[in-house]
Amino acid sequence: MTQQSVFHLEPFARFLHRVVELNRLHSPEDPLHDALGLDNSAWHDFVEAAGPDVDAAVAARRELAAIHEHFPEGAPAHEQAAYLVRAFGAARPFAEANHRTGWDYTSELLEHNGFELMASVDEGRSLGNEVWAQLRAAYQDGVRPDLGSGDDVSSYLSAWFKPRVAKTG
Repeated sequence: MTQQSVFHLEPFARFLHRVVELNRLHSPEDPLHDALGLDNSAWHDFVEAAGPDVDAAVAARRELAAIHEHFPEGAPAHEQAAYLVRAFGAARPFAEANHRTGWDYTSELLEHNGFELMASVDEGRSLGNEVWAQLRAAYQDGVRPDLGSGDDVSSYLSAWFKPRVAKTG
């Protein structure tokens, strides 16, 4: 069976808005939400004002832009799902709930593009904990995991998603 693809992500501004709103559900007190949700002109004003959260907001926006930019367009949907979950975990753009945000965004993206993710919320949480444990081990070794694929975490996620992502209809 040929694996189908989501093809591409939504434009960056929409992607940014959506992931900020999903993270707000899991971590409502994060002070970066308001800054990250600004449109481009308001964002530039915020950065120029150089308030107390500007460095963290700039770093978070840079990480989210990298996730968006490196999305593997044309790859099978299960590999795209693996990329997103791993990228959110590795980049950690938010103070908390990065895996949950990545999981929620991936689930919505798949559903919006006619795919079904055959996994429960509990399975997603368990997967997030396993992935975070593997990524945390790399961080403790002084290595910042990149967003790309080809490592054990990426292979594990791709194998995990493959039987659980199916085109509907």
